[in-house]
Amino acid sequence: MPIVLLAICIASLVAAGRLGSEPDENAVMANIETVDTPVLSARRLPEQLTVPIANDELFTELTGVVDAMPAGSCLVVTEGDQVLFEHNGDFALTPAGSMKLLTAYAVLSTVGPDFRFTTKLLAESVPSDGVISGDLVLVGSGDPLLMTADYARSFADQPMARTPIEDLADAAVAAGITQITGAIVGIDTRYDDERYPDSWPGSFASDALSGPLSALLINDGFTSYPTSVIEREGGEVASTAAGDPTKAAAALFDDLLEAQNVVIAASSKNGSGRDISELTEIAEIESPPMRDIIRQMFVHDDNTTAELLTKELGIVVNDDGSTDGGTQAIVDVLKANGLSEIAAPRDGSGLDPANKVTCAFMAELMASAGPTSGLAGALPVAGADGQVRGRFIGTSADGRVHAASGILDGLAALVGYVEADDDHFLEFSYLVNDDEGGDTTSLLRPQTRMAVALAEYPVGPSAEQIAPQDDTVGTGEVVIGGEVKDDPSPAADDGTGDAPATDGGDGG
Repeated sequence: MPIVLLAICIASLVAAGRLGSEPDENAVMANIETVDTPVLSARRLPEQLTVPIANDELFTELTGVVDAMPAGSCLVVTEGDQVLFEHNGDFALTPAGSMKLLTAYAVLSTVGPDFRFTTKLLAESVPSDGVISGDLVLVGSGDPLLMTADYARSFADQPMARTPIEDLADAAVAAGITQITGAIVGIDTRYDDERYPDSWPGSFASDALSGPLSALLINDGFTSYPTSVIEREGGEVASTAAGDPTKAAAALFDDLLEAQNVVIAASSKNGSGRDISELTEIAEIESPPMRDIIRQMFVHDDNTTAELLTKELGIVVNDDGSTDGGTQAIVDVLKANGLSEIAAPRDGSGLDPANKVTCAFMAELMASAGPTSGLAGALPVAGADGQVRGRFIGTSADGRVHAASGILDGLAALVGYVEADDDHFLEFSYLVNDDEGGDTTSLLRPQTRMAVALAEYPVGPSAEQIAPQDDTVGTGEVVIGGEVKDDPSPAADDGTGDAPATDGGDGG
């Protein structure tokens, strides 16, 4: 406002100088009094008046949040490139499952949201009188969603995105196959043969935190598993990982064909290393688009999908279908997109506790993607699905938090976006690493206060509340805190339809 007044005065001085006369103070004041909206009207600077109040309220609330967090914690809140709150933003902490955000960002930036995996059936020749002479070869392309109907329906969030392996069996029968003189042979050579990242402890496999990794994988590589939501969420039925997931996939496909009366002479096997360049395609099946695969990964906190996508990144970016090739590709893609350089992760899912990122970087990542991006659209929604399905219900954050979460022993993470009031979208990164190994409830409790504070931002009087209202102008009334009150020193109506606003004190 002082700048506006100064500019008017300078303009008057310049005009006076050109005319060779002294400035006319009355002319300057007349100019001020006859503009369409008075210089001192709150309508000229409503955001400048409301934003500081809102930011102060947000700072107070989030300070209370960090006071309840363990020492090894960080919290950063931004709105685009504006930092609204930062606590230990540069602390390198373990992100747990929120590491999947880096993997998803890199995948969507590289292969795009419309990319689909293709699983193929090959043979020496097309069937003759229904007979395939030799083997029928099942070639994996890294599709993480190849699964049967009974496996898919055991998950709580439905419909489950999947590539129905039954459809490929149907396509084989539709191609006329009634007999195979050889075997069903699985090929998984697109990726390396490391079934789990080297850095993982053996308990991750035995606890079925991820299936064994293979470019040909059905049902996440598990040979036994829960077949209902009750069994899966009750934890009473354990999943058993295949020792050779490629051979297991071939055997399962064998069963699907035999269920349709196809006669197969030999036992299924892993044919990795076999030359398939001269084989003829019999049938194929495509996966859902990458956008749906990424959403499935977040909603079901699917570590197997995250690790397979990491290997796919390694192939696409570095021609290296290993975990190390993929994690380096993540770093390369993030850097190419203008994000701060980070150390290569240890995996793509966040299971490895040696992964380290900062809250500042995670908020930067979310701002780079943006709240209307494919990444944002893939995130679970509070009160609706994923690990936040039962969270923030009944609060102002219900349905307005879109976030990836992560929980490991002593670790808790929540990173994503909040639909705040007045069409604001905020990015936030909340990471807790508790060396004391605090219980999950105590680690998650501050997240609720944080989510509510962000959902209700900006608090304080709105621009409309502190600006003069047309139906109260010239009557000796002002609007303070949303209420019409007598103006202790009302301005005379100058005929413009606006009256100068008064200082609302605590109300604005």
